[in-house]
Amino acid sequence: MPPFFSIVLPTYNRADFIEIAIQSVLNQKNKEWELIIVDDGSTDKTSEIIKKYLSDTRIKYHYQTNQERSRARNNGITFATGRFICFLDSDDYYLPNHLSVLQETISAHQNKPALYYTNYYVKNQGVNKLSKGFSEIKKKGIFNILFEALLQTNSVCVAAELLVNDKFPEQFNLFEDNHLWLRIISKSEMIYNKTPTNVCCIHKNRSLNVSSMKLKDKSFKLIEVFFDLFYSGEHPHLNAYITEKEKKMFIASKMTVMSYEALNLGALWMVYYFLFRSIAYCFRPKKIVEYSKLFFGAPFFIIYSRHIKTHNA
Repeated sequence: MPPFFSIVLPTYNRADFIEIAIQSVLNQKNKEWELIIVDDGSTDKTSEIIKKYLSDTRIKYHYQTNQERSRARNNGITFATGRFICFLDSDDYYLPNHLSVLQETISAHQNKPALYYTNYYVKNQGVNKLSKGFSEIKKKGIFNILFEALLQTNSVCVAAELLVNDKFPEQFNLFEDNHLWLRIISKSEMIYNKTPTNVCCIHKNRSLNVSSMKLKDKSFKLIEVFFDLFYSGEHPHLNAYITEKEKKMFIASKMTVMSYEALNLGALWMVYYFLFRSIAYCFRPKKIVEYSKLFFGAPFFIIYSRHIKTHNA
């Protein structure tokens, strides 16, 4: 009999982390699962660690040449036999309640084919901080994703039938997950449970961490992904829920976020670069105070931060 859950875990050179991820699945209160590990061409000891767990028949291991995480996740979806498919990055982990909370939520909604989502912790320097989560769900959840927070992949669980025709876009290697989530939600809905069920671990080698040299490239990739969603004409279900003004406001808000990222990196010219791009995409009168604080306060913040680092050194 197929399991209720399939968990797709892509990995690439995560020998230092993957054992914690696998063990977190084994520690689940809910035992109706299969774990599909797709090794995307690791060259370290990742495979040796995984093979120690293969005596458990619920754990399946597939090796492929390096093809990036979208292809790895898509292949994992193809191998999955569960009614609902979850995802886990190999440097993160589930809390023991993850699957049980999801199953309770799914059952409460009569196994409705949808995207189910839970809250999570962010672990940075050994400290767990609870994610802000979402307020009232609007426009099936599309509004919340665009204007509150992009979805965190470990918290996502999708009815398998919704992944038959929609997969991760393999032409993108950043923000590709939310490209898929928005497409799925536009054809179904997002059902949210505010209970935290997993931990996203911040570390220096995390793929989304960027230096000031790569932050500009990150912004281009974000625009590329969301311009494809908004303007390619291939996603009419999504566009039925987003106005032109909301599209511009979303891109503008993400440019502001990147301005703050540049501020934390101490890259003043990039603070202004993203700030002016944000204003160019969509000037928001309610944000004038924030614009002013960024524009005038950034130099002082960077000088002060450098002084503190020098003093502490």
